[in-house]
Amino acid sequence: LRQLDGFLSDYHEVIKPGMTYMQTAAVHFEALRAQATPGEQQTLADLQRIVADSREILVSQKALLAADHRRPLKGKVEQFKGQYVHFYYGLHERLVGGQSRWEALDQLRQSDRYASLNRLKLLPFFSSTEFNQIGLEIGQLQRQRCQSIDGDALYRDPICLYCQFPQTEMRDVAAEVDRLEEALDKLWQKWELQTVQETARLLGEAVGGRTRAELIDANEREALEEMVRRQALPMPVSEGLVQALVHLSADIEAVTVDLNAFAARLLTEKSVLTVAELEQAWQRYLSDLLRGHNREQVRIQITFGISE
Repeated sequence: LRQLDGFLSDYHEVIKPGMTYMQTAAVHFEALRAQATPGEQQTLADLQRIVADSREILVSQKALLAADHRRPLKGKVEQFKGQYVHFYYGLHERLVGGQSRWEALDQLRQSDRYASLNRLKLLPFFSSTEFNQIGLEIGQLQRQRCQSIDGDALYRDPICLYCQFPQTEMRDVAAEVDRLEEALDKLWQKWELQTVQETARLLGEAVGGRTRAELIDANEREALEEMVRRQALPMPVSEGLVQALVHLSADIEAVTVDLNAFAARLLTEKSVLTVAELEQAWQRYLSDLLRGHNREQVRIQITFGISE
């Protein structure tokens, strides 16, 4: 009876909850392996061996009645928890916790370049789609952040109770920050060139017998002419400069062409067209969009279904 009592005590207090913990953790092994470094993958392989060894010991139920035979299994449970918590905590911190490049991501969102592009997107000769897409991706990445992991709680539940890592999709923050920085740089270069060219064109354009340059405030005109001379935007772009550009382009009309909407319109008729049919469909679509607009004052903003 003492032997049976000892078995039941160990089974309910250590073995059963320990094996349940292992099985719950093992469900996430494949997802964790996909995010792990080679060293972390080796640790994961060691953990899988502990699970396999523990199951093998558990098969011999009669032998477990003896305390000496239960001791290795209890040791496996404790070994697994110790190694697993260390492994999971480190992976969590590297990918979604404090060791990831959150500071670099915050700096990217707070940078002069980001703020300048955010101001410029209001102008009629820009489509905000590309900038909004970058902002959306930064926001999605920031929501991946978890600062609430409880190391002690991991000994009871093998995944973070706050972010459920790795059940939610995770991206490499360092790689994403580098990619987003490059995307912002390319967008800045494109918008800077476009702003300079559009401003030079508009300053010399005649409206009612006078140039647009003569119709705006002298200080604003001077700031815009300086920008054109330098062939560069100042960093950061000030609200004042944006206002000068707004005044210069006051009668410029922004017309949005949603490529997804155009494609949907085509598909209502047919999915395969000749070159002539596509050209005719485009001209009809454009004519409908521009009806009632002065084509000389229109700027086409290209989008593809991303919220502005």
